[in-house]
Amino acid sequence: MLEPNGENLDVKIADFGFSCIFDPKDGLDTMIGTPLYMAPEILKKENYNSKVDIWAFGAITYMLLCGTHPFQGYDKVVVSNLILNSDINFNK
Repeated sequence: MLEPNGENLDVKIADFGFSCIFDPKDGLDTMIGTPLYMAPEILKKENYNSKVDIWAFGAITYMLLCGTHPFQGYDKVVVSNLILNSDINFNK
């Protein structure tokens, strides 16, 4: 929330469509989410934790700053391969 002095700003992004409760010690291995925002751990079907949300936040931030998704493709397979095998280009 923007304070009257303009110094504090809290950003909250929420989408609970694929949310679930899990034990942080066990992690998750279910492939859920939107491909454009999926972390490599999810795509590799590895055990993951809430850190994949930081990846998704980074993808959203990139999109807001650059005007495009960091990994663009015409289908899920292409997007997945780009996430797993390419570098992010910040020169767009």
